[in-house]
Amino acid sequence: MCWRCAEIDKEIDHYRCLCTRVADEGSIKSLHIPIEELKVEKARVHIEGLQ
Repeated sequence: MCWRCAEIDKEIDHYRCLCTRVADEGSIKSLHIPIEELKVEKARVHIEGLQ
């Protein structure tokens, strides 16, 4: 795993941890937005690395 993917995984873990700490459904939904964006960024990093 490249260093950028490791950093992205740390950010994803941070947001997932926050999801376990909040009880407000709106907050939980809004925390899933950056998680999905980070997953897309991670996929993009892998695609760029293959080219």
